[in-house]
Parts: sequence; C-alpha cells; structure tokens
Amino acid sequence: MRALALVLLAGLAACTGEGRRPDPAPAAEAPEDRVEAAHRYHGEALLQQDRFEESIAAFDRALAIDPDDVGVRYLRAFALFRHGQVAEADAAIAELLVDLPEEHELRPALLCARALHAEQQDREDDAIGYRIRACALDEEACCP
Repeated sequence: MRALALVLLAGLAACTGEGRRPDPAPAAEAPEDRVEAAHRYHGEALLQQDRFEESIAAFDRALAIDPDDVGVRYLRAFALFRHGQVAEADAAIAELLVDLPEEHELRPALLCARALHAEQQDREDDAIGYRIRACALDEEACCP
C-alpha cells in the first residue's frame, strides 16, 4: 500500500504544480472557470489536511464544471486512495488512462499505480503488463 502511495505522489506534483500559489484569474476567464479553480484549490487544501471526504467532495464539484480536467481527476483518485477507497481510486485511474493521450506526462505514474494495485490483488500478469507499458513510455519513470 505504501508503494502505491509513493507512485501516486510522484504524479501529484504534475497536477498541483508543487509549491505553486493559485494564479489570479485573468479578466477574460469565464466565471465558471474561476469557480472550478476555487473548488480545485479548496480540494487540494483539504487533501493536504488529510480531510479526504471533504477533498473528494470539492473535486467532485470542480469536475461537475469541467469533467475533463485531468489534474482534478488525478487529485480525486489520489484522495480516494488516501481515504482507503483503493478499488475506487484504481477505477478512476483506469478511466483517466483511457482518456489521456499516449504521450501525457502522467501516463507512466498512472500505469505504475495500476501495476501496484494489481500486485496487491495477486494479478501478476496484469501488473507485469502495466509495468511494461510504463517502461516503454519512460524508462526513467519505470516503476519498481
């Protein structure tokens, strides 16, 4: 379980911009974009405080506005995992992998997360397949 958390954390920086502060919304930005961003940042803050149920709810509100936001979808999966909802997190990651372009920077970390989850369920063939796909995309990001 700890290894899965570490793999998910590796992709978290790409979604949160590690250490960044929210940029002020440009004047031309639509109001719903600002609301979506507010829910996302609120979810991130709650996640950092280990308030998982509340962070998942905030991410759900953000996704109701923009269901295609890859970063929010990843953050929601991470929150699900941290809340102990591993099967739901794995399903969310599987959906995200279907929707992501093959060259997306999160794909190797997501494949490694799926590999670790498959191992936990004694699905070694699936785990090997996910690892091979992750390594083919990025040898340096190859999961353990």
